[in-house]
Amino acid sequence: MPAAEFLRWVFAGRVVSHRRRAPVRSRLPAWGTVWTAPQYADAETAYLDAEERRKREQAERERALLLRRRKEQQLQREQERARAESGHKAAVQALLARQAALEIPVAEFVHRETGSYPLACADTGARPVPPFVTALQFRPAAPRSPGTGRPSRPQPRPGPPGSTSTASPPPPP
Repeated sequence: MPAAEFLRWVFAGRVVSHRRRAPVRSRLPAWGTVWTAPQYADAETAYLDAEERRKREQAERERALLLRRRKEQQLQREQERARAESGHKAAVQALLARQAALEIPVAEFVHRETGSYPLACADTGARPVPPFVTALQFRPAAPRSPGTGRPSRPQPRPGPPGSTSTASPPPPP
């Protein structure tokens, strides 16, 4: 195009100087500033603005989705923790009920084996209170006999030093 023709187009506004905002994929060397028709420059600007807006909105949606997933995961973890705690509390209550149900049979067993009812020593709160029969303490679980696999008879062992109980055992039920 001759220079005079080009200048007429420039002064008439048919072409404008336009700085490219997007990279050009071409084998030919790309210039940063080009002379083009105004509608093409406006179209590129509108397209790139819309693309940036779309990317920004997509990033906001992804961020909102990520936050929602994190909240759901946290809520799920809290619910699982609450279920585990309630399950633990239920297990503790069941254990306490089983222990309470064993008190009378154990007391009767000790009475049958020794002729005395077990007495509880002072509760220190640090560990379970072992039962005592007068001055003899019984083990909580009977050991197994080596050959038969059956529980052996509980062997009394001395109680704590200085424990002399003179309280009479309660009458049998």
